[in-house]
Amino acid sequence: MALDLRTRAALIGTGMTADGIRRDVAAGRLYVVERGVYTFERPEAVWDEYAARVVAAAMNRPSSVVSHESAAALHGIPVFRGSRERIHFTIDAEHGGGRRPRRHIHPRPLRPEDVVRIDGIAVTSRARTALDIATSGSLTQGICAIDAVCLRPRYPDPGAPPPVPVAELRSTLDALGPRCRGVARARTAIARSVDRSESLGESLSRCLMSEWRLPPPTLQCRYLLGGHEYWADFDWNGRLIGEFDGMGKYDDPERIEREKQRDSDFRGAGIRVLHWTWDDVCNRARFFSIITGALLDAGILATTVPLPG
Repeated sequence: MALDLRTRAALIGTGMTADGIRRDVAAGRLYVVERGVYTFERPEAVWDEYAARVVAAAMNRPSSVVSHESAAALHGIPVFRGSRERIHFTIDAEHGGGRRPRRHIHPRPLRPEDVVRIDGIAVTSRARTALDIATSGSLTQGICAIDAVCLRPRYPDPGAPPPVPVAELRSTLDALGPRCRGVARARTAIARSVDRSESLGESLSRCLMSEWRLPPPTLQCRYLLGGHEYWADFDWNGRLIGEFDGMGKYDDPERIEREKQRDSDFRGAGIRVLHWTWDDVCNRARFFSIITGALLDAGILATTVPLPG
């Protein structure tokens, strides 16, 4: 959602007065996004509200480079369990960073090729952004972010950015230097990432399966059944397929019918079908039970296994 953000000076330049701005804010006709930055339209979704805060904060710091989770919000890179609490900036320095209630300044090496511009705002590149998340967050957060920037979709969007090559990720990480905290974790995230995970939910599902050392599936397998072409998110040797159903996937009645036909075609070919949702994957015990139960029924697991940890 693109918002029309206006600085206080810009509003006054249109003829508004300081008192008029205060009255419009009090009446709910104007909203404060960040200090001195306003919008006439309140963001509805939490991620839109955060992205608006990031842009507004960058407008107040035009010489700074937006980074980490904040850069991900502008690039459209999903962050698993992102806090959206602070706005992150990186400065090319060894010292001078710190946390404040609404800001986090990161002193790290910053090459010219690590910085791009989005609507005039200096932002870390997609490669650097994913690596900043990988070095500062959990292994799962790093894998999910790297999966997103490396994705090679089946049906590419001409307007979408190209996938980031693994070689670029490695060279960008090398440039951070061995003393940068989290580099080893980021290297592991690169090694475990894939270019075929089409959503954050798929990446998280795969991370959990790997953590639990369950039989690894093949990703994005193509099937021709009943004269139709189908793709399975996860495939276990043609005996079981798994599908992550994201939010809103079945809001369209026609799509619901297509999915029913799809599942029927798979089952008619002797292939079991398993679906799970965000509610499932965010509940470790439930998701473990769903996955291991299906693997047992399909004969892929020989015996029941306990939930690790």
